[in-house]
Amino acid sequence: MDFFVGLPVGERDRVSRVAYQRPDVDLTILPAESAPEELREQVTAWRDPNSFSHRAYAVTDPAAIVFDSPEVQAAELPASNGIGTARALARMYAALIGEVDGVRLLSSAVLASAAEEQAGGKDQVMLIPSRFSAGYMLPTESNPMIGPTSFGRTGRGGSLAFADSEHGVAFGVCDEQHHWGYGRRPRGISDRRGAKVARVRARSGMAPPESMSVRSTVPAAAPPTAGAQSRWKPPLERR
Repeated sequence: MDFFVGLPVGERDRVSRVAYQRPDVDLTILPAESAPEELREQVTAWRDPNSFSHRAYAVTDPAAIVFDSPEVQAAELPASNGIGTARALARMYAALIGEVDGVRLLSSAVLASAAEEQAGGKDQVMLIPSRFSAGYMLPTESNPMIGPTSFGRTGRGGSLAFADSEHGVAFGVCDEQHHWGYGRRPRGISDRRGAKVARVRARSGMAPPESMSVRSTVPAAAPPTAGAQSRWKPPLERR
């Protein structure tokens, strides 16, 4: 499977370079009094060295990790430097809800717990509503996935992967364009991801949610087929 946490040396020439973009609103440089009302709490938290937000995002020294560095790519950094293809992410999630090439990763009992809420409320780091099962993010208004039975995870740069056993869908999207700084993600990244999710929702007979940004000019990829294989090795991107 084309997904690694700790990239082998032989795969390094396939990794696409990260194209950094400034967020639409960069909370690291925005004066608190100039922040939009809905962002003032985030600005205050980022400026407070004792806040969970500041302590989480500035945990490394230096705070900015150079993800194009071979040393960083070879390291195993949990929840940070997974590198792979969107198809590999989709295949992995497909194996959580069913059998892929003779492999199923979760039993029915464990699968049920993956979509069962264990904690919910305001995220004390990102300061937005969040819901979690035993190890996975669950749908929220800002990240509805396919529907209430979905489970998955967002990642750096706007990447997203999830599965939904009720609809038999596994989804993965990666983007080498990352925003840097702390703040709102640029609309282009959110629009591309939103368009792809909306296309999958449409194929599952569900309308796109009003909270998800979708533009008709953004090309939408068809949902990945879990069993598909290709002789061509696509470039690897960060998750």
